Amino acid sequence: VGFLNDRVLCPPPHCFPFTQEFGTRPGVGVAIALILENKAYNSRGEPKYGHLTSWAFNPQRLSWRRKSLRGGMDMLHAMLNF
Repeated sequence: VGFLNDRVLCPPPHCFPFTQEFGTRPGVGVAIALILENKAYNSRGEPKYGHLTSWAFNPQRLSWRRKSLRGGMDMLHAMLNF
Protein backbone atom coordinates (compact mmCIF):
# COMPACT_ATOMS: atom_id res chain seq x y z
CA VAL A 1 0.00 0.00 0.00
CA GLY A 2 1.45 3.32 -1.04
CA PHE A 3 0.63 6.90 -0.39
CA LEU A 4 -0.67 9.09 -3.19
CA ASN A 5 -1.18 12.80 -2.83
CA ASP A 6 -2.45 15.45 -5.17
CA ARG A 7 1.02 16.19 -6.58
CA VAL A 8 1.35 12.58 -7.76
CA LEU A 9 -2.15 12.29 -9.23
CA CYS A 10 -2.20 15.68 -10.92
CA PRO A 11 0.99 17.72 -10.66
CA PRO A 12 0.89 21.53 -10.59
CA PRO A 13 0.32 23.76 -12.52
CA HIS A 14 -2.21 21.58 -14.37
CA CYS A 15 -4.46 21.05 -11.37
CA PHE A 16 -5.65 23.04 -8.42
CA PRO A 17 -6.55 20.45 -5.78
CA PHE A 18 -9.01 21.20 -3.01
CA THR A 19 -10.70 19.25 -0.27
CA GLN A 20 -14.20 19.80 1.06
CA GLU A 21 -15.21 17.74 4.06
CA PHE A 22 -18.90 17.45 4.60
CA GLY A 23 -21.22 14.84 5.98
CA THR A 24 -19.76 14.47 9.46
CA ARG A 25 -20.36 16.04 12.83
CA PRO A 26 -17.94 18.56 14.34
CA GLY A 27 -14.41 17.22 14.89
CA VAL A 28 -14.61 16.81 18.67
CA GLY A 29 -17.73 14.61 18.43
CA VAL A 30 -16.15 12.47 15.71
CA ALA A 31 -12.91 12.09 17.70
CA ILE A 32 -14.77 11.00 20.85
CA ALA A 33 -16.86 8.48 18.90
CA LEU A 34 -13.74 6.98 17.29
CA ILE A 35 -11.84 6.82 20.58
CA LEU A 36 -14.70 5.04 22.36
CA GLU A 37 -15.25 2.59 19.52
CA ASN A 38 -11.52 1.84 19.35
CA LYS A 39 -11.39 1.33 23.12
CA ALA A 40 -14.25 -1.18 22.99
CA TYR A 41 -12.69 -3.00 20.02
CA ASN A 42 -9.25 -3.29 21.64
CA SER A 43 -10.64 -4.46 24.97
CA ARG A 44 -12.74 -7.09 23.17
CA GLY A 45 -15.73 -5.79 25.00
CA GLU A 46 -19.27 -5.36 23.86
CA PRO A 47 -19.62 -3.10 20.83
CA LYS A 48 -21.63 -0.67 22.91
CA TYR A 49 -20.14 2.40 21.28
CA GLY A 50 -20.74 1.45 17.65
CA HIS A 51 -23.80 3.65 17.45
CA LEU A 52 -21.61 6.69 18.16
CA THR A 53 -19.66 6.28 14.94
CA SER A 54 -22.93 5.92 13.07
CA TRP A 55 -24.08 9.13 14.77
CA ALA A 56 -20.82 10.87 13.86
CA PHE A 57 -20.58 9.86 10.20
CA ASN A 58 -24.19 9.31 9.15
CA PRO A 59 -26.55 11.95 10.60
CA GLN A 60 -30.17 11.02 10.02
CA ARG A 61 -31.84 14.45 9.87
CA LEU A 62 -32.89 15.16 6.29
CA SER A 63 -32.38 18.90 6.79
CA TRP A 64 -28.77 18.30 7.87
CA ARG A 65 -28.12 16.07 4.87
CA ARG A 66 -29.58 18.67 2.50
CA LYS A 67 -27.46 21.40 4.07
CA SER A 68 -24.31 19.25 3.72
CA LEU A 69 -25.02 18.46 0.07
CA ARG A 70 -25.80 22.12 -0.65
CA GLY A 71 -22.48 23.15 0.91
CA GLY A 72 -20.60 20.65 -1.24
CA MET A 73 -22.39 21.73 -4.40
CA ASP A 74 -21.75 25.42 -3.62
CA MET A 75 -18.04 24.71 -3.09
CA LEU A 76 -17.81 22.74 -6.34
CA HIS A 77 -19.61 25.51 -8.23
CA ALA A 78 -17.23 28.13 -6.79
CA MET A 79 -14.18 26.06 -7.77
CA LEU A 80 -15.45 25.47 -11.31
CA ASN A 81 -16.02 29.20 -11.76
CA PHE A 82 -12.64 30.18 -10.28
